[in-house]
Amino acid sequence: MLTAPYTSAMRLGQGFNSYNHEVCVNDAVIIDSENPGGDIYGGSDTTISQIVSYCTRHVDKVSQVIAAMNISAAASVKTAGGGGGLAGSYIDSDTFKESNINFFCQVKVTNQVIMGADLLKFNDIPTFRAEDSAHFTKVYGDSFISGFIEGGELNAIISIKTSDKKTINSIKASLEGSFGKGKFSADIKGEGGKEDTQALSQSETTITVNWTGGGIIKPAEELWSIDSLVKAAAAFPERVAKTPQRTHAILTKYENLRSFHLLIPRMPTPLNYALAELYTNDLLDAFTDYKSIWTVIHQYAEAVEFGTAILHKAEDLPGLHSQNDSRHDEDGVLVEKDPESMSEAEQAQAYKKLYRKPAFRHTGKPYGNTLHDLDRARLHCRLEMGKILNEIHAIEADPSKAATADPSAVFLNPAIFRKLLPTKVDIDQKGPAVIANVFYPTSQKPLPSPIDEWKNKIPSITTQKLRMTGFGGVSDTNYAKKFEQTLFEDFNGVPVRAPNTSHIEKITVYSIATGVTGIEIKYQGQKSPRTIGKCKGDGPETKDFPSNDPITGVIVETAKHKGVAGVVKLTFKTRANTAHEFDCKNVKKADLEANSDDSFPATVDNSWSLRGLWGSTADDDEVIARLGAIFEHDP
Repeated sequence: MLTAPYTSAMRLGQGFNSYNHEVCVNDAVIIDSENPGGDIYGGSDTTISQIVSYCTRHVDKVSQVIAAMNISAAASVKTAGGGGGLAGSYIDSDTFKESNINFFCQVKVTNQVIMGADLLKFNDIPTFRAEDSAHFTKVYGDSFISGFIEGGELNAIISIKTSDKKTINSIKASLEGSFGKGKFSADIKGEGGKEDTQALSQSETTITVNWTGGGIIKPAEELWSIDSLVKAAAAFPERVAKTPQRTHAILTKYENLRSFHLLIPRMPTPLNYALAELYTNDLLDAFTDYKSIWTVIHQYAEAVEFGTAILHKAEDLPGLHSQNDSRHDEDGVLVEKDPESMSEAEQAQAYKKLYRKPAFRHTGKPYGNTLHDLDRARLHCRLEMGKILNEIHAIEADPSKAATADPSAVFLNPAIFRKLLPTKVDIDQKGPAVIANVFYPTSQKPLPSPIDEWKNKIPSITTQKLRMTGFGGVSDTNYAKKFEQTLFEDFNGVPVRAPNTSHIEKITVYSIATGVTGIEIKYQGQKSPRTIGKCKGDGPETKDFPSNDPITGVIVETAKHKGVAGVVKLTFKTRANTAHEFDCKNVKKADLEANSDDSFPATVDNSWSLRGLWGSTADDDEVIARLGAIFEHDP
């Protein structure tokens, strides 16, 4: 029996499109008063004999849920969300894709079936001709509403996100056990069940419930939980017996009507969507994947903007470039000649073609690791989603295309697109608790994140695009409390986004026998250098840095001298991969206890350069005990 989820816009005899679940013309089929076929009938009002279907299972794709709920995949794509505004609109595709486990529970209850048995006469429009199949389907649909199902339906998705992949099987077993199936209820005894339940309780769980019929199925004061969902599902049929609703419309094909065949060959036949369902489900899954990718790109851009992560460019995918020819520029725009030889007007005209279906074809080139590259990826992601939507419209007009359609010729596989994105690497801060002791060396209680403290020092830090590395130096928190320290930070003195002043043109390092005591940084265009530490010691070392070769990395070497840690050597690496070493010849390396080497490189594409330093000095010995770098994204 062909059905569709019920909406209040449905009427008996109304035309309906079974592919996209759109209602069509009213009174497509009317009562045949001359040849009545029977009365509208239903079940008994005194005795209710229900048909109950109960199903629970793990699902991997949104299309599996959509199919189980009998929702149109085409409508879901067209409205850019799972469920297409129907009963399945509650599906959050982003949550679904981000979760490690998705568990689907469904209870279907049928109380009675209401049929319009007298709806036998096709109400034709005389102007239609045999060749108008597409227009006929747009007006009449491919079927009509011949009845309704009354009862109730409950659908629930339990989405679970866990960082510990080892617990996934345990959580699945716990879910199956909660709903009375699987090894949990039959095989697990004693501590095993407790461990599974504990793994479930330590995960991030989202429960989404949608139901029709049954009235209020849960006490108002009780929160939704797995236990409350199990109870609601068990009691649902009984509640539906008292409070039923229409859940589905029954659809009948026009070809089943004798009156329709009497109009052939003048009357066109409706389009046949029988072969389109499987292909459309694939389109829905691809569309959902691209929605998830869109969210990931946004998260990447936000992390780069706030300086909490850097991006690494993905590697080329062998063979993918060969699918494209020289008629496509870096944005995949179909052009008639080499983009480099085009005028600005021709380039602008080519970019207008981006939004025309045949114009954009992905080049298959990996995206870089800048915000500009992420913007391009976001544009291309949206265009790929547009291609899928265009394909849905094409199948609506000609469903025969679904039989021979090749998705790879229509849009780029989202799994391949995801591999073209850069990888995000969170900036290593060497642990918030450790860095906090640089700012609060004598504190005995948990401390706020130093990044927040850093932002408080410079309210405009977000717009300045600065980021702070971890520090080079001893990471023992007890050490920070044992020795009194003088903190220094170079935030307020760092010239930001001023091409004539932000470049570091000279660095001077001062040292004594136990380590580096001070550093002078001379910025281009500034008369006086910035001073870090106390700058004492004989024979300071000075290095010059040309304006066309900025510093993109810092290596800090530290060691202990009689129990006191200090910086003993510095190396600054430039964009041209030149290493400028400060050997600190005054340091008596024979007296040092241990060495550590901490490297703070800039991003892979060298788009970040050094702007300043931060850290602390040990008051007892006046050496710089901890040293970190401040980088800025170059304009």
